[in-house]
Order: sequence, then C-alpha cells, then structure tokens
Amino acid sequence: MIFVIIDIWFFGRFSRIYFNGDTKMSEVRDEMAEKSPILVLPEDKARVEQLQKKLEEYKGRFNPYGAPESQMDTICKTTVLKRLLRDSVVDTFQLYLEMKETYGSGFDAHKFNVACGVIDNYCKMGGEGIIGGTGLPNLDAPNLDDRELDV
Repeated sequence: MIFVIIDIWFFGRFSRIYFNGDTKMSEVRDEMAEKSPILVLPEDKARVEQLQKKLEEYKGRFNPYGAPESQMDTICKTTVLKRLLRDSVVDTFQLYLEMKETYGSGFDAHKFNVACGVIDNYCKMGGEGIIGGTGLPNLDAPNLDDRELDV
C-alpha cells in the first residue's frame, strides 16, 4: 500500500494532508482547497484606497517586454490584489490553480504564497511586521503627478 503526505505552507501556517494509493486526486484537491486560506477585502474604506494605490504601484513594476518567470513576484501580487479588489474575496487555492494553468512551468508557487501572505497582511495589519518592500502607500502623501515642480 502506498501512503503519501503532502505538506502545504500558506502564510506561515503549516498544513499536512495524508492519503493512500486508493485516494482519488479530486479528494486530495478538495482537502487542499479546504485548508487553503480565503483572502477578504477589509471594510475600512481608507485601507481599500491604500490597496488600490498599491495595485497601481505593482502595475508600474511590470515590464511588458520581460519574461513572466522573471517577474513572477510582481505578477502574483498584481493578480491576487486585482482579484481581491474586484471580487472582495480570493479563494487562494482556486487562484493558484488558475495561475498555474496560465503560466505553466514559469509559475512559482513560493512567490504566489508570499504574494498571498503580503496581501493578507496588508488587509489585516496594514503591512505591520513585513520586512522589506515599499509597504502600503500613505494616503496623505502628495502624488508627484498632482503637484507642480519648481524647475
């Protein structure tokens, strides 16, 4: 009898799935989906506005001439945040499957996991505890496009 263990690591949370050789792949996927987090858009309008500005920042990082696999971190963050702002919730396992299908071997599950964790933290804690990166934009900071430059 074959016995398999699948370890899932999402947002610093570890889950383990056990199954034997008689288990159908659909059952494994169901259990993985059940243990995968759901991201929820916060109700705080100011936080949502910060997330919208962050999405614009992510979009600005994307190089249309670059290979997707070399920008997978930006692609993952942009896709997760865009979906969250559009639908108010993100089923991370379903989005993982979609992105894996879209990007094939260029998809990086670790970068997807990090992207989900960062976006989840932005929603729940405003970026507190995240090391590195640019964080959420300050809503009070002037936009360079909106101010006159003294030349």
